[in-house]
Parts: sequence; structure tokens; C-alpha cells
Amino acid sequence: MIPDRGNCTGRIQAIREKDGRYGINAYLLVMEALSQTLSSHGHTAHEHIGCRELAEQTAATALQQYGPYAALALRRMGIGTPGDMGNVLQNLALEGSLALSKEDSPEAFANAFDFTRMFTSPFREEPPYPDTPSADRLRIAPKNA
Repeated sequence: MIPDRGNCTGRIQAIREKDGRYGINAYLLVMEALSQTLSSHGHTAHEHIGCRELAEQTAATALQQYGPYAALALRRMGIGTPGDMGNVLQNLALEGSLALSKEDSPEAFANAFDFTRMFTSPFREEPPYPDTPSADRLRIAPKNA
């Protein structure tokens, strides 16, 4: 079951009183990613979603919302690794907002993806051809007017 975002602030506050590592926005982001995963992949609310799929959707949701500042925004929320996403989910499950399977431990999320690469690679300028330097490495003299 996915908690209703509008009715979950009190629940998140209760979770944060027990475990203050993650900000309110961390929980809201993970719940948004869970909702997007369910709707975009045709899952039902009672179907299991894999750790990797949910971690990648959480990263994609962060990239959509924060662009090149996604990693910074996540770190400010307390999320610095995919394992932190698993901890947020585990806290929501312990509070009763959703159900997890035995495979959904924070450790299972830990190796879902390379955190740094996930948030930097979409913004790197790659050379158009393998043997061609990228545009920023070319030294082209300006035309004389």
C-alpha cells in the first residue's frame, strides 16, 4: 500500500522522531518514486517491486525534480547512497505505511547503482565520436572581425 502524500506528514514526523537521519523530503521523494514505478510499469499496489527498480526510479525522480543538483539535494535530505533509499523504505514499512519482502533490506539497495555516476553521467558532455576530443578540449581561435 502506498501512503497518501497529503496524509503522511504526521507519520513521517513520527518516523523522524525515532530516526532523524532523513529529512521529510527524502520520504516524500521515495514515495513519489514508488508511485511512479507502480503507474508507469503497470504494477498493482499489491505487487512486489524490486530494490534495483525502485532505487533507479528514485534516482530518476530526483533527476527530474532537481536536474544537475539531484545528488546535492539528496545529500541534504540525508540520502548519500542507494542503501539510504532502502533505509527510508524500511522506516516506512516499520511505521506501517507499506509492506516489504525479505529481499527488501537496505543492504539489497546498497549495490543497486553507482550513486556518483548516476547523478553525474547525464550531464557529462561526451565526444561525438570515440577518437574526437570533446568541444571543450578543442582550441579554436576566434575569428578576427
